[in-house]
Amino acid sequence: MPSRKSAGTVKAGKRASLKKAPVERKPPATPAHDLLADPLLGVALQGGAREWLDLPGVLEALGKDEIEGFSALQAHQQHAWHAFLVQLAAIALHRAEERSPRLKAARWRELLAALTKGRHEPWTLVVPDLPRPAFLQPPVLDGTLDGFKARLARSDELDLLVTSKNHDVKAARAANARPEHWVYALVSLQTMQGFSGRSNYGIARMNGGAGSRPGLGLAPGHALGARFRRDTAAALEARDAIRGPRGYKARGGIALLWLEPWDGKSALTPGDLDPLFIEICRRVRLDLVDGMIGAHTVGSANARIDAGDLRGNTGDPWTPVQKAESKPYTATEAGFSYRVLHRLLGDDYQPGVAQVPRRGDSEVEIVATVLARGMGKTAGFHERRVPVPGDLLPWLADAGRRALLGAFAGQRVQLAADVQRHVLKPAVLAYLQGAPDELNFKDRRAGAWLEAHDAEVDRIFFERLWADLSRDAERALAEWARTVLDLARAQLQSAFEDAPVPIARRYRAIAAAERVFEGAARKHVKLAFDPEKEQRHEA
Repeated sequence: MPSRKSAGTVKAGKRASLKKAPVERKPPATPAHDLLADPLLGVALQGGAREWLDLPGVLEALGKDEIEGFSALQAHQQHAWHAFLVQLAAIALHRAEERSPRLKAARWRELLAALTKGRHEPWTLVVPDLPRPAFLQPPVLDGTLDGFKARLARSDELDLLVTSKNHDVKAARAANARPEHWVYALVSLQTMQGFSGRSNYGIARMNGGAGSRPGLGLAPGHALGARFRRDTAAALEARDAIRGPRGYKARGGIALLWLEPWDGKSALTPGDLDPLFIEICRRVRLDLVDGMIGAHTVGSANARIDAGDLRGNTGDPWTPVQKAESKPYTATEAGFSYRVLHRLLGDDYQPGVAQVPRRGDSEVEIVATVLARGMGKTAGFHERRVPVPGDLLPWLADAGRRALLGAFAGQRVQLAADVQRHVLKPAVLAYLQGAPDELNFKDRRAGAWLEAHDAEVDRIFFERLWADLSRDAERALAEWARTVLDLARAQLQSAFEDAPVPIARRYRAIAAAERVFEGAARKHVKLAFDPEKEQRHEA
């Protein structure tokens, strides 16, 4: 039976005596918050019930498709947590020579404990015995936190978001963080963080310090359990493909990097690692004072993994790799717009194994998530889901078809760009500038209508793309051109209605804008017009 305990108070260590001065308070001497045994993780179950589970219980519930969501998990942490669970399950199953992730919690507990030689400390948030590992926290062999930074009292201060200016979320807002908040913050930090200043190195699974670790895959709808099982099976089957060109160990490689001592100077190499290794990038230790968890961090002289030659191409199941330069996709502020996503689905990128259709897939969604990063800042959290009809999955499975898909989609992207640049922009400027003899193309006021047009194109892009794959390509492209022009006309009309122009010039400006629009459309988007009708129109 699963080790599910009803919601209740979880022991968090003894409260320090109020008679002692604060400076004399010390953490308890016993470990606290064991993920293998304590129900620390709040979940929403299918049907609306809420429950607290330990980590083996979570894995069982995902295998049975019982979990609808994790109560304390934030949007930007969701892929990190999904990837952690999938990698962990695949590693444990491989070591036990099992294949199915549909296991009871008791069996999961055995498999996870086997990864740590039966010890629970590596699954425990607070381990006062510093030379031993704690959950996602490497051993501190000298047994002291001297040299570590001042204590962080809030879990979000540890998370990967750059919040110093409160642009993404309000910094240090988790004043009453529960153990589960610290679990997710640790997973987010240790498996997703990039370079963030001197002595603060990032993960190996990204290209450079300002890179990002995207999550791109196929999901059977919104069911967390179905996606967990699918991706776990894909990761298990792909071990050899991931290992081969990168030099990972076939058997016996280091899988859980926090088990290894780290003095901040030593580095592991790909040859030391399991193909699905779960990494850490920062030296962190949690403690417990007055029943509240806090964190101590310290920098390192180099990255934990010396994998510079891979340039981030680690075989991550959810990361597309650019073929020409063999480097992983790095997100920008554009996120997963149609302009970006169509390239990731084409043949310019090698898809991660989670992105490749599998036997049994029917109706799926492309799921794309990323926290885009810059130097010392974040460039936004981006998430997109695109439904894919089951009969079109072969277009994503075969390199030849992906190349055709990329070319087909690329024509449509270029058409939208041509309409915006050569048709809509000059027409809007002609109106805003009052029908001048010569347009000032440096005028940036047309930007709002260009962005609105792009958003409308984005809204319908993939639905139309899927529908047109089975049609005559030339006719479908011509209809797409007319659709994009119709959307542009609507934005020009919006400019007429919303943008102030002196009344004395308004009608002249409207006439000029419409004339510019129609003339430019016929010049730059010829395939949208029937040649015979156009000849009669000119006559």
